[in-house]
Amino acid sequence: MYRLFIISFVLLFLSGCSLFGRGVDLSHLSCPDIGLLKKAEKKVFKDASGAELASIELNNYNGGCSFKGKDKKIVEIDLNLFFLASVIGDAKKDEMNFDYFVAILSPNGDILNKQVFSTSIGFDGESKTGVLSEESILKIPLKDFRDAKNYKVVFGIQP
Repeated sequence: MYRLFIISFVLLFLSGCSLFGRGVDLSHLSCPDIGLLKKAEKKVFKDASGAELASIELNNYNGGCSFKGKDKKIVEIDLNLFFLASVIGDAKKDEMNFDYFVAILSPNGDILNKQVFSTSIGFDGESKTGVLSEESILKIPLKDFRDAKNYKVVFGIQP
């Protein structure tokens, strides 16, 4: 119900282009590129002796954006990351802690903001697997809404 309200509100808000002043046509605006950083999609955890205990991978994601503000223009990105973890072999693990990151890159590729998040994933006793969904909301201030397409959002499992 809450999502339906938000979606309805966003559609109503976006349909009134005059709210942004100067008649910005929202239908031609593009979101920043959103994607998984290469070689940051999977990590294997080992014990002190080097034996593999568990692995985790960022196996799916989705994201979208909305444009907010009149005087202060902001593109807001709603990012959902989906993790899948599994115990390796006979390792005994109920839960695993790990870190992942989300970064915003400027049009020239510089890191404007990077956040590292710590979380944990629990394992099912029988299947020895676990799933986790994490949501992040990012905001990028803009001079012009059309500039949003020049930014990038990257993410992955922290090494």
